[in-house]
Amino acid sequence: MMTNILFSAYCACHLCCGPTAPNPTAMGTRPVEGRTIAGPRNIPLGTWVRVTVEGKAYRLRVEDRTARKWDGKRWDVFLKSHEAARKWGLKRGSVEILP
Repeated sequence: MMTNILFSAYCACHLCCGPTAPNPTAMGTRPVEGRTIAGPRNIPLGTWVRVTVEGKAYRLRVEDRTARKWDGKRWDVFLKSHEAARKWGLKRGSVEILP
């Protein structure tokens, strides 16, 4: 289990994903709230993880990649609206790789 991980959130808008948004994830899928998380490059795409933040656990699938500058230091949870992503802010929690 990885602890003290920094989590941010993103949506498919131009502010979060750049001028070509909405883009498919690194897996070629459309991101889905409650399923998609962007993680570091050392975790294979398609890996299921349990993210625990503020006492709540989420089962998510690594379908996208965080920016290289954050690789291994930050994970991004996909939320369907920009307002929800902004509200999420930055949170600390843990990640467990699921079998």
